Amino acid sequence: MEHASHGHVRPADFSHVIEQQIHQRTYGRIHNLRVEMTCERVVIHGRVATYYLRQLALQAALSVSGELQVCVENLHVV
Repeated sequence: MEHASHGHVRPADFSHVIEQQIHQRTYGRIHNLRVEMTCERVVIHGRVATYYLRQLALQAALSVSGELQVCVENLHVV
């Protein structure tokens, strides 16, 4: 998927696009997945079983987030 141009897309819609990309790349293995958008950041919330899944989620978000900073501090490995 190409970088999204988020200048004309509502944050809620863009959050959904990122969530879908994460869900696809991790095969739905993130529990309580939620993506939150702020002015310059994408914050990923949820629980994963491994650091590998956490990395997959980060890479998925980066693939569509463009210039936005992606934060995975709220994506906990349990």
